[in-house]
Amino acid sequence: MTTQDEADLLSRLPSTDEIAEHSLFETMLLRDYLAAARKVVCATPGFAAIEQERFGLGLAGVLAVFAMRVRLTSGATEDLWVVAGDPPSAVLPLAAAPNPFAAAEAYVALAERWAGAVLADEPELPRLQAPATPAHARDVAAKMHTIRRIVLPALTGIAEGGHG
Repeated sequence: MTTQDEADLLSRLPSTDEIAEHSLFETMLLRDYLAAARKVVCATPGFAAIEQERFGLGLAGVLAVFAMRVRLTSGATEDLWVVAGDPPSAVLPLAAAPNPFAAAEAYVALAERWAGAVLADEPELPRLQAPATPAHARDVAAKMHTIRRIVLPALTGIAEGGHG
């Protein structure tokens, strides 16, 4: 169910049609991440259609955060953050983060929990679009370490100064 706060947030973010970076290569990477985000959402059980999609923020070559409103087969709508890029994709409820930067932070925390759960051979895993193998878990953990130390600080500047 879409709340007024979620509707307001979606309306403040730029359309995905407006993705344009400093170079054609960066723009193409971010649009590839959008295609990956759409694929993840469309594979969600109960999915019927994407009604709206917005660009939150992104760093070409690493990851991008999108906000999407989807219609479910039940007729209800759901607002989601979708993170896609080099690391495995994930979907979070829009209510889980108040802005795209917070969604990126929530994604990193989810991916770190996922990697830890896989390596500990826990039966219940957070949802991450990656094979649950120790090799993938180590790879995800290493990427999240880099993202937490280097990328999130860079995204802070992007979030404060603009979207892309």
